[in-house]
Amino acid sequence: MPKPLLKPVETQKPAAINLNAQESAVKVRDPVLLEKTLRKKRSPEYMEIIRKLDLAGAQMDQAAFDDFISAMKKEFPELIDFSIFRGFLGKCFLGPEYDVHSLDFTGSIVCHYKHGEQLPPDFEKARNLAASGSYAFIEIYTDSLRAVRSDGTVSVVKL
Repeated sequence: MPKPLLKPVETQKPAAINLNAQESAVKVRDPVLLEKTLRKKRSPEYMEIIRKLDLAGAQMDQAAFDDFISAMKKEFPELIDFSIFRGFLGKCFLGPEYDVHSLDFTGSIVCHYKHGEQLPPDFEKARNLAASGSYAFIEIYTDSLRAVRSDGTVSVVKL
């Protein structure tokens, strides 16, 4: 005799209602809240972490990268899906032949680019802003650039 695939209705228990469902549910990114958060002034702690990354040179150790991730999560708790964040671009001071340097989200390496040298497509859009020196760094997202001044204030360029 074939085995029934479904239990009879009378033996099924009603689903338990979780009164704390809000805590256990997966957070959904609210685009309005996310936009508001990404426009806010960056904290001094966040600015210091990025400055340290800049000073780290070509290679970053795991502890520095972990500090960076923690700072990002603290600064942008609404940024649940980090796939929209591409990295940073800043003015390079290695010498007159260099104009910008980048740090991608993997955080594994800082790349220094000479004038006219091709950057990755997402980063090329921010080159002129970064090279101008008017900003401490440029945060690169899939839909925008966030130009951050040394005092933490942010200007937004929508793409």
